[in-house]
Amino acid sequence: MRLYGPRQSRRCSDLLFLILFLAFAVALGFVLQMSIRDGNPALLLNGVDGDGKVCGVDHTDYKYLYYAIQVDSVTSAPQEEADL
Repeated sequence: MRLYGPRQSRRCSDLLFLILFLAFAVALGFVLQMSIRDGNPALLLNGVDGDGKVCGVDHTDYKYLYYAIQVDSVTSAPQEEADL
């Protein structure tokens, strides 16, 4: 019984995918470089108040953000929206 190994005549079959993947990696590196240079990671980690100041960074005395949400109860909807 003879065992056959891998094919002897191999060739690259995913050249298009390799080109697309490398283009994606270059684009991702460009976006990462721009975000590190121009971005503010504190905005992702901390809250922002109404004046646009980052809590815990711009307000060093106040570490936490408090959201005051006013909820009004609705007793009836306007007539033009109620017909939907």
